[in-house]
Amino acid sequence: MDRVSSFVIKPYLGVAVAVGTRHFKQRQLASAFTDVLGARLVVPDDLDTDLFGTFSGEVARTASALVTARRKARLGMCVTGLRHGVASEASYGPAGHEEILLFVDDVRGIEVCETHWEAAEYAVSHRVRSIEELPASVTDALSAQAVIVRPSDSHDDIVKGVNDIACLRSAISSAARHAGNGMAVVEPDLRAHHNPRRQRVLARLGYRLAHRLATSCPDCGAPGFGRVRSVAGLPCAACGSPTRLPLYDEHACCSCAYRSFVEILSAGADPGRCDYCNP
Repeated sequence: MDRVSSFVIKPYLGVAVAVGTRHFKQRQLASAFTDVLGARLVVPDDLDTDLFGTFSGEVARTASALVTARRKARLGMCVTGLRHGVASEASYGPAGHEEILLFVDDVRGIEVCETHWEAAEYAVSHRVRSIEELPASVTDALSAQAVIVRPSDSHDDIVKGVNDIACLRSAISSAARHAGNGMAVVEPDLRAHHNPRRQRVLARLGYRLAHRLATSCPDCGAPGFGRVRSVAGLPCAACGSPTRLPLYDEHACCSCAYRSFVEILSAGADPGRCDYCNP
């Protein structure tokens, strides 16, 4: 039997997909799902995904990012009664930002996940007594990147989505009054609808996921075939020693066991990235 084509013509054409979001992520995902797949996103009213954790600390996330994204997607599917769902989950730390976007297909019994990671300093917090102590970089960007404000010694009395100077001044004053040391904490609001940088990440991830869902397994024909990991070992251009840079990508099916390996074409790694040439 001949193997099927490695591409499927819109396997989700006309399919309704539940979005597990409280923070309007459909705005970043709709174009990709419509343009690439011909699918329609459905957003449940007032879906409380904060049950699974909040960036501001009132609710701790108790599961991994992948499990949390799955719970969000399935919550949306449960509320809408749909058999397809999508959701994302972000993690922020000293090293940077990881975003996971997960698609759940209960008709085919598959899940397809795409991830994005970037080294960036996001969650910089400032302890201040008044708005005058904040750096201009925070106040100048306020209309685009909102902030949250809370007392420095508590996660109570949090004000989120602060995006104008008057509200910021009032929130800092109130938080400082409620803090034992008279200090307020001001930090970025990392929720998707208040974070332009994250919105751009979600839009790119949406297209990556949609294109992967439009790609079929060469062996069984299931949608969602694509890269699952990169394997290091690209030889140094100077000495030939293996480096930590990727040598090839591994592609896999989310339904059957089929895998393929795609070599990354390169003249070799820069010696500056070689542990032998540049220890």
